[in-house]
Amino acid sequence: WWIRERDQDNPTTEVDWNIYKPYDQRNFRAGEYTSTWNGTLEKIGEIYGTTDKNELNTRWINDNVPGSTLKDLALSNAVAAAPRASNTFLGPSVSTPTQMGVANWTGSPEENFKMIQVASRYLGAWKVSALEITDKSRRMFYANDGDRDLVFDDVDTPSQTNTSYIIPNKFRWALNIMHRQPESSARTAPGHLMGSSLIYHNYTSANVSHRIQAFIKGLGYSALDVPSASCG
Repeated sequence: WWIRERDQDNPTTEVDWNIYKPYDQRNFRAGEYTSTWNGTLEKIGEIYGTTDKNELNTRWINDNVPGSTLKDLALSNAVAAAPRASNTFLGPSVSTPTQMGVANWTGSPEENFKMIQVASRYLGAWKVSALEITDKSRRMFYANDGDRDLVFDDVDTPSQTNTSYIIPNKFRWALNIMHRQPESSARTAPGHLMGSSLIYHNYTSANVSHRIQAFIKGLGYSALDVPSASCG
């Protein structure tokens, strides 16, 4: 009796698309346990008599504080030891079919999406879905990324300037890529064990997105990645 399929721009919760606008990502705020906005830093100072991170690390290790033991710090440092991809809007440089003198990959929409799903999971993603870029769904994109605005324009190829990421209007599809983050360790905040889960997710998501861009470009097509986040 439930609805199995529904148009993406017509969810079960009614949306007034006339007032829905791209969100200014610069208004997004996130804090960490050392932030002062919620008094956590002051409370740590009251309990331990210091807010110096190095001194706190030493004391917590010696006191065997859960989530901040030596093994927790070692795990966090190990996760951060691997190189992290530098995500770029246009993606990594790869050999394209044109450069090799062969035709671009072609297939039906269903075949292409299945291929992207399988390849993305092989490259480290958890789940992948596709969103058609329409006049309405564009409003779910952030208005900007850092100092650059996201601009859809009637151009043939994507490009970037010092102030804008320019996306051709003819680009019809966006990939939604989900990445795993260790859930149990993420619940142990504050501490190094929680930090390791956050670092793991950030590094993995950056590297996976980088690889997926390379895969799609290797098939002969553009794959754009707004470095921070493209959808809100």
